[in-house]
Amino acid sequence: MGAQVCPGLYRVGMKFYCKYANREVNPGLMPCLSNFTECPFYKPPEKEKPKSVAPPTPPTPAEEVTPKEIPAPTAAISVETTVPEVEVAETPEEELKRRLEEFEAKILELEESWKKYESEALEALDRWDELSAETRRLIAGLSSSIEAFKAEKERINKKSSQGLLTPEESHALIQNINEKIEEYSRVVKELSEMLSRIERTIIPHMKRLMASRAKPELGKLRLSLMKLEELFKQGKISEKTYERLKSEIESRIAKLEEVFEEVKEA
Repeated sequence: MGAQVCPGLYRVGMKFYCKYANREVNPGLMPCLSNFTECPFYKPPEKEKPKSVAPPTPPTPAEEVTPKEIPAPTAAISVETTVPEVEVAETPEEELKRRLEEFEAKILELEESWKKYESEALEALDRWDELSAETRRLIAGLSSSIEAFKAEKERINKKSSQGLLTPEESHALIQNINEKIEEYSRVVKELSEMLSRIERTIIPHMKRLMASRAKPELGKLRLSLMKLEELFKQGKISEKTYERLKSEIESRIAKLEEVFEEVKEA
């Protein structure tokens, strides 16, 4: 039924009844299906009176309000499907190319390491030149003072033998000088040992750097020797000039080769 049907109309079988009139009715003749509010039997529903709401009772101190437990959200379970990787065998050409690339990368890494070593070693050698020179100057000064103290001892002994100093005075002066000689000698010994120990450690680095710098020069000298022999064969230089220049070049080559041999032995 639509919105204009009387709420009091109901059907029993093939007949219609009105609950307000409490009898059978004909909806075609009555306003049951149109303006049912104009029907004399229609009774509009009574409006409900608002119910009085009592104020909430405050909880007593003994009562404990426990918050409702909120169920924890269920973690979503993700199912990952892993596809097994299929290894593809390298061809001999690919395998060789890979090894060459790895070797090239290693050589480049060594080159960078050598450049870093060479730079730091040169810096260390420059610093060592300063420290060793300063140490040698101090050792020389202390050694000179020791010799001066020894000369002073002889002078005191001479004065004592001449009666210019009493035995007590002579003994006190010589004892003081001996203490200074002992102290200075100890410092000289410690510094000399440190100097020798560091030099033994740094010499191999010096030789490596010398060999590194000498290698290009050695190649140039050998090339110069070949050119010199060619000029002599062509008659462009005299035998005397040839022998003199050849001797000079071979002497320099021999010295550089000695450096390489020392590096191998280091």
